[in-house]
Amino acid sequence: MSDARQAIAAAREAGADRLAADRLAEAQALLASAEEYLAWANASGYWSARRAAISAKETAFDALLISRKASEAAEAGAEDQR
Repeated sequence: MSDARQAIAAAREAGADRLAADRLAEAQALLASAEEYLAWANASGYWSARRAAISAKETAFDALLISRKASEAAEAGAEDQR
């Protein structure tokens, strides 16, 4: 879950809250689900939490990439207008 939290933080820093809000929200929801699964304190809960945390990390990474691409496109557009 630490990886998922770090990926979400990196996505936020890249502007995902503005540029990829839907993917960031999905990652946050997956992380919340992972935390809930872990509270079950049984083997089933562990594996469900692990899968949800991995999905959260991957989704946050998607949000990060979307944000970076959008920022790069905006910068390129600004340079073209000069």
